[in-house]
Amino acid sequence: MIKSTGSVIVKRERRGRGKRIGPKVGPGWLLLLLFSFIAAACRTAPPVIVPPDSIERLEAEASFQLSGPEGNFRFRGRLYGAFPDKLRLELFDPLGRLQSIVWIDSGTALVYVPREKTFWSGDSRVITSEVFGQELNSRELSLVLSGRWAELEVAGGWALEFDRSSQIMTGQRDGLRFEVKERYAPGPVPKIIFFVCGEYRVKVRLQKIAFNRNFNFSLLDPSIPVGTRRVEWAEIAGRWKS
Repeated sequence: MIKSTGSVIVKRERRGRGKRIGPKVGPGWLLLLLFSFIAAACRTAPPVIVPPDSIERLEAEASFQLSGPEGNFRFRGRLYGAFPDKLRLELFDPLGRLQSIVWIDSGTALVYVPREKTFWSGDSRVITSEVFGQELNSRELSLVLSGRWAELEVAGGWALEFDRSSQIMTGQRDGLRFEVKERYAPGPVPKIIFFVCGEYRVKVRLQKIAFNRNFNFSLLDPSIPVGTRRVEWAEIAGRWKS
């Protein structure tokens, strides 16, 4: 509106009430923003696993893929270990049912198959050779899983190769070779490992690993139900992992 007041002209402008400035934001955009914030809040950083200077115990969960003269096998495993050479491996089928339990202590092993109520015990080289193609004792396996490369090189006579950043690439001993395909960065602990020996191929994918946690040490001592039948290796070979 323009109002005349003699020589002075005063111009007044009406301002619109509730006038929106900027683009309209509909409910769909608001929902999208809300879901984006929720997803960002729920997203977790990849785990960082750095082993302590001194390892006395380890626990791990892993998946295994085996191929060899007897065929192909897949299973999940839960592992308990106490250095230097005690090991317990529980094997589960894809439905989560317990297939077998393997105990290794120094140079002896015991395999228990619950569904058949049978067990075998004897030289640990028998069972590790069926899996890896030749002997891989419990200490060596624990050292590989925990990334203790210097100890593996000294204790087991392994020839190791490292990349330019001093990270392990491969290890070899008497025809048995392993290759670290992936690690839990930035530490030395492997995540995916391939073992090769002749016709034998083993892929181990570590899903979880922890060090020096307290667990019931009696798990490392073989324990089988009364009435379990003892069998020869020929009867249990291959069946304990299928």
